[in-house]
Amino acid sequence: MVAVRSVGSVAAGRIQRRLSAGHAAALRLAVSLCGYIGLAIVVLNTLGVDLGQLLVGGALTGVVIGIAAQQSLGNVFAGVVLMSSQPFSVGDHVVVHSGALGGPHRGQVTEMGLVYLTLETETGPIRLPNSAVLNSAVAQNGTEPE
Repeated sequence: MVAVRSVGSVAAGRIQRRLSAGHAAALRLAVSLCGYIGLAIVVLNTLGVDLGQLLVGGALTGVVIGIAAQQSLGNVFAGVVLMSSQPFSVGDHVVVHSGALGGPHRGQVTEMGLVYLTLETETGPIRLPNSAVLNSAVAQNGTEPE
């Protein structure tokens, strides 16, 4: 357990230097979750528990949770794609053209999270779901929004 916590902390520390504290916390959670699952499998195998039935039950539970959380998971995966491809970054002035989001939105990117993109517009901050931003046409202004 100490090793899992240490690996999670080291990974979070390295990612926090490049992205943000929110991304570091998400990475720490993912690494810790994977580590604890692996640790539980090793302990159960050592105790002689049949892992086949446990894995089938876990797979069925995963499918049910995946279907229930489809929208949220779509936003998280879109957030990962946006962060890795970096079509724009925090501080850029962009225009998001999307009918599904209610028309074009002009503003400065203030935060790129795992679920939402936050734009500071003339009327105040708005949070756009990452999956909708990924499916939209995004143009960089390079100047202050009009």
